[in-house]
Amino acid sequence: MQTKDKGTVSEMTTALELLKLGCTVSMPIGDNAPYDLLIDNGDVIIKGQCKTGKLRGGVIRTTLARSRRNATSSGKTYYSKDDIDYFFIYCPDTQKVYMIHVDDAGKDNIKLRVEVAKCPNKNIRIASEYELEYVWKHAKPSSSVVRAPSL
Repeated sequence: MQTKDKGTVSEMTTALELLKLGCTVSMPIGDNAPYDLLIDNGDVIIKGQCKTGKLRGGVIRTTLARSRRNATSSGKTYYSKDDIDYFFIYCPDTQKVYMIHVDDAGKDNIKLRVEVAKCPNKNIRIASEYELEYVWKHAKPSSSVVRAPSL
């Protein structure tokens, strides 16, 4: 499967799981927005960036940078809280979506441990604590998008 197709699968899977949780999900037209999804839970509108995770050695890994290309240059740029509110990482190997706030994700990549670590480490992120349904039920998702008052 091509890289772009993997991204589309991650976006569609994430959108479906959010719909199951009762959210309204919208997608921008084109590839120029820094986010892939706008998620409306009735209280806030959340900007989400979808990524595809790979499971290796008991750890789900994904790169958080985005590629930038134009006619004169190329390179990587990184997401900020001005761009998005949450990363949504779909891992085909676990068939689960993980939700991580942009401030908690780090800059370049993220690792979520699926299997128990041989050496305990307080910096290890346990994948089950970031599963979409778990985070959605136990956290109050916040957003940088301000909802307009009702008329």
